[in-house]
Amino acid sequence: RFGNRPSLLIVGGLLVFSFGSSTIGMAEEYLPFVPMLLALCVALGYDSMTAVGILCIGYGTGYGVAIMNPFTLIIAQNISGIEETSGMGYRLVLWAVFLAIGLHHVLRYANKVKKDPSKSLVADLEPDATHKNPEQIPLTGVHIVVLAAVGLALAGLIWGLKTMDWYLVEMGALFVGLALILGLVSRLGVDRTAREFCSGAAELTTTALLIGFARTIQVVLDDGRIIDTIIHGIAGPLQSVGAHAAAVGMFAVQSVFNLFVPSGSGQAYITMPLMAPLSDLVGVSRQVAVLAYQFGDGFTNILVPTNAVLIGILTMAKVPYERWLRFILPFMIKVWIVGALALVVAVMIGYE
Repeated sequence: RFGNRPSLLIVGGLLVFSFGSSTIGMAEEYLPFVPMLLALCVALGYDSMTAVGILCIGYGTGYGVAIMNPFTLIIAQNISGIEETSGMGYRLVLWAVFLAIGLHHVLRYANKVKKDPSKSLVADLEPDATHKNPEQIPLTGVHIVVLAAVGLALAGLIWGLKTMDWYLVEMGALFVGLALILGLVSRLGVDRTAREFCSGAAELTTTALLIGFARTIQVVLDDGRIIDTIIHGIAGPLQSVGAHAAAVGMFAVQSVFNLFVPSGSGQAYITMPLMAPLSDLVGVSRQVAVLAYQFGDGFTNILVPTNAVLIGILTMAKVPYERWLRFILPFMIKVWIVGALALVVAVMIGYE
């Protein structure tokens, strides 16, 4: 479907992932899409970095300028004592701006790789040759059943997350069940289904270990009561600067803090009880303080090595973290500059 206009995969994928994160707070739900998106990108002449860029920049822009994310925006606004989802107009404009920056960044890189594969940041990490030269296999009834089952599973996942408070255990059970059912539907037989399942699980061992390690860092900092000391220390200087500089400073503080607490809701609960009253003292609205929190939390989610979702995606795609930094840092510089300007404008227009 994307053969004649492969860029539609990038535009459509980034838009969907960004919207999902911005509205219903999707994050871990993107992990099952990694193999699928990786195969599509490589088959269309792109590389694995393009696939990771679609997912992560969509995830980052969605959280960075959340429209109504219940796990970040709503929590921060409740803590700050302002109306839920208020200020949506300005955030919608900013979401479009940052989404455009992300699209330009990924499309520019992807087109460069398509024209000259040697320009790929992961050129020496060869993907499976079957992805490079896919066979033209006719769509059969079994394929249709498999696709329908995957679609139903994803719909069930969204329903469970939003209405039944599902999390990792329920998500894992859903996809384990789906894998077993698809193996049988595809007529692999019990033995081969079991072998393929074990092979896939083995490939995810490194991912699971790295996610656990990233979470360990957060637990040590939290249980060691190091977090409170850090946030008070870096927020103190903001009281002695002007309103515009204070807004940008809040952005910087939240960005640094996300390294230690990559959980959006956790960061809101820790920082906003301090940042909300601090905004009153320095002459900026609490809505601006919430926006600075969103920028700092959301955008750096795709930069810090303590974020389990980022590490999970990179590991599944076999993209080394240092290669990812080479890809994402230019985007982050643009985001930091535009984000700082957006906060200055928010102060100037009296954003409430």
